[in-house]
Amino acid sequence: MGRFKSHNELFESFYSSLNFFNFLINLLLYFLKVLKNFTYLRNKAFFRFLVFGLLNTLTSYIFLLIIINYIPLVLATLSSSLLHLFLAYFFGVSKIFKKFASPLKFIIFYLIAWLLQWFLLSILLKLGLSKELSIILLIPVLALNSFFLQKKFVFK
Repeated sequence: MGRFKSHNELFESFYSSLNFFNFLINLLLYFLKVLKNFTYLRNKAFFRFLVFGLLNTLTSYIFLLIIINYIPLVLATLSSSLLHLFLAYFFGVSKIFKKFASPLKFIIFYLIAWLLQWFLLSILLKLGLSKELSIILLIPVLALNSFFLQKKFVFK
């Protein structure tokens, strides 16, 4: 049975994961209802990019937290990454930029973004920064880069 001693323990773990997921979804839905009052911001692509990017990140990581206990790590991370990629494309087309984009172009963009993230992270680590600080420093740089590249080249 792996790390679980009984079926009951496995069920309790799965149930608590679902409760946590339900709590986060309800919190996010409440947040989105509050945001409805901010019409000006809601109509701006960058603001939508931040909101739906957060939703996508939370969804894919919660999915990973749930499935990581039930399938091998490589399959769990691959599944979570594919879900993230699918949701990012869906949100880009329907909610953020509201324009069609070639799925192949989007996948190429994501591969380039991943290489940039890896390259910049490796530089910061070689400079002696901690992994945590390096990631925190890269978040705004990568988010801005992602938004502008998607706006200018993918969803133009």
